[in-house]
Amino acid sequence: MDDESGNEVVNVRCVARYSFHDIHSLDEVPDYFYSNSIAILFPYVRAFVSTLTLQANVAPILLPTLNLSELQNVLKENTLQK
Repeated sequence: MDDESGNEVVNVRCVARYSFHDIHSLDEVPDYFYSNSIAILFPYVRAFVSTLTLQANVAPILLPTLNLSELQNVLKENTLQK
């Protein structure tokens, strides 16, 4: 959100695919995976937004480093087994 106008400046929708070996159900996925998987993905999203805005010849948007650990339950609820 832009502080001055209140308009949404960037909206990122991202899908990450992780695969496990020897895990047959979602109950077997360790709890630490959910918080760590977000931490693994976020720097790539952050760099992508930065690079995209820089290459568009506008002032680059630099996303701050965020504590995303509160999203682990949301991620766990939305994790699919294929």
